[in-house]
Amino acid sequence: MISAEDIREKIMEIALSGKENKAVYLSHLARELSSDNWRHSMVQVQLVVDTLIKEGKIVSTQNGEAFEVLTTGKPIL
Repeated sequence: MISAEDIREKIMEIALSGKENKAVYLSHLARELSSDNWRHSMVQVQLVVDTLIKEGKIVSTQNGEAFEVLTTGKPIL
């Protein structure tokens, strides 16, 4: 299983890549970090994303509305 720190580093790498409004599918992120067991990593990926949102490190929006991943179940970051 991948570590929360590995997930956090990858998300921040994507966020700081300079591409504004880049859609990141959490399943793609999980597959990239743990191709064999990506489904088992999804909850951990969602938790790290929500933590980063709450810390103000990233913003998650869809159609201009902010949301938290775990409470809405929306698929993108």
